[in-house]
Amino acid sequence: MRAADEQGGPQRELGAISDLQERMRCWRVVHYTFGDNVSHCSIHTRVIQPSKGNTAAARFAYQTCSTADDRFGHVDYRCYAPYRVGGCVLLPMGAPAELAEWENFSKAVISRETRRNAQEGRVLDFALPRGVARELLLPLAAFALLPFVELGMAVRLDIECVDASDGEPNPHAHAWLSQRELKQGGFGLKVRPWNTLFRRDGCRHIRALVAASADVGLCDPRRRSLRRSAPQ
Repeated sequence: MRAADEQGGPQRELGAISDLQERMRCWRVVHYTFGDNVSHCSIHTRVIQPSKGNTAAARFAYQTCSTADDRFGHVDYRCYAPYRVGGCVLLPMGAPAELAEWENFSKAVISRETRRNAQEGRVLDFALPRGVARELLLPLAAFALLPFVELGMAVRLDIECVDASDGEPNPHAHAWLSQRELKQGGFGLKVRPWNTLFRRDGCRHIRALVAASADVGLCDPRRRSLRRSAPQ
């Protein structure tokens, strides 16, 4: 797997996870909040559907704290920029090298779906341990998403850290994952088994990773005073 930041910097090896199938058998159902030995650690996933008023363009603006224009109008999330830690594109092996550059990647994603009732990717948001150093939040979240990328998914990952209601840091990850396999020729057909993967197995590996810290915050804790309509 390769990763590149939004400036299209040098690609770097993140390494492979051995015995992926064994790890996948340990995954669990997503779209839930759990407690166990951690504090309100959340994992949420959903599909981006223009028929429900959301698009990949708006989601990318939301994750990167920027602006976008889509079929529904103009969105502006620049007010969240002070809380953004960083972001990157994660590509499977064999993907086109030019897609490591964020501008090329976003254009390829947005232009790929043309039907009005199309699905434009999958959203995955999850909390990160408060005890992790700020400079390690992005590598940690990227590591958590490795199994998805090894399957052939392309990922846009962004990290934010705001103050939670208790005044403590609340780091969390926003990710967009492709529903189409990414190969040398670009985005191909949608991989239907991935839908079953999310519904049946989910993200238990992310939960286990986050649960390594007993001090975890809420997922997507953008303060209510700053909230604007986010892509659902």
